[in-house]
Amino acid sequence: MRGVIRGNGRFQLEAVGESHYQPALRAIVGKGEVEHECEAELVLEDDNPHSNQAVRIDVQGKTVAYLNHDNARKYRKQIARYGRTRMFCAAKIFGGGKGRSLGIWLDVDGMR
Repeated sequence: MRGVIRGNGRFQLEAVGESHYQPALRAIVGKGEVEHECEAELVLEDDNPHSNQAVRIDVQGKTVAYLNHDNARKYRKQIARYGRTRMFCAAKIFGGGKGRSLGIWLDVDGMR
């Protein structure tokens, strides 16, 4: 059984680093401006060269962003409390119109 984080439908947790993963995001959503709901996987990334507290965000098997440092520490503890190294949640990929980058927001309020 896989772990799922329930949210409140508000998609209030913004990810970071999406600028490095625009090709992956585009492969998921296609061209143009989008508001694409999907499922994200939060992965504890202990071997990350920048931070051993990193939480990677994958969608459809592609890395698309990370949680910022403070959120990564908070959610790592909660994910580990369930005895897991990864959990799933609802997400929305936004933006992409008129030369703008895509971003991703997570619906994880229910884990608090």
